[in-house]
Amino acid sequence: MLIICCLLFIVHYLLLILLFNNKKNRIAKMKKALYILCAVVCILLAVFFYFKMAGKSSEKTSRFDIPEEAKNIIAEKYIAIMADNGMTINEGKNPPDIQGIFATDSLELFYTSLKNDLAIGYKVPSYRYKFYGQDGIQVKTDYIQEAPSSDDNATGKGTALSGSGNKFTAYIEQKGSAKGATYRQATVLSGEITPQGIKDFQWGFCILEKEDPDNKLMQVGGVRIWKDKGKLAKKKTKFPYGD
Repeated sequence: MLIICCLLFIVHYLLLILLFNNKKNRIAKMKKALYILCAVVCILLAVFFYFKMAGKSSEKTSRFDIPEEAKNIIAEKYIAIMADNGMTINEGKNPPDIQGIFATDSLELFYTSLKNDLAIGYKVPSYRYKFYGQDGIQVKTDYIQEAPSSDDNATGKGTALSGSGNKFTAYIEQKGSAKGATYRQATVLSGEITPQGIKDFQWGFCILEKEDPDNKLMQVGGVRIWKDKGKLAKKKTKFPYGD
């Protein structure tokens, strides 16, 4: 549009020259105007293509083939940290039906982005998960840590799924409480649905915000990845406790 306006202006200028100047002056001024026209067009084209290429380069490129709903829960930079450090991200937009109740074995830490954090290999007690109300790439999630003394529990909000075949990754925005603190975290769960449960269960998460007066939880923005010691979150029938 800007180029067209400039061209119209220059054409109007040339017409004025033709109407109000003698022949000799008209020729000289027309040559000058044509030079100006060429220069302006070149500049405008250069500016146009510069901004066009700059716009393309600034467009967000996605490394992972996962639903937008998942990216709205956890930033891709955190997913990338997890993927680059051993977390399986099952891509695709046709995940399996994961509804059911599953209990992990103890979970073993195999990556942390934090300095002076828990030691690699550190274990925490088992968790029990409940997935329900699945509609395509959306599912609701509850969980509770099974240790009697633990108060770590949460209800799912905005859980999204990626994956294909029997493999899936769940992206969960959760609000929970633990050790006298409250928090909001983004959780990533990965595995493969089998008749026995979730094979190769992995759990990665980062804290997005927290109210932690005694600073007992990990810092905001930190990432940890855990894997099921027994490599299988077993299928159960009761939640939060039972079989």
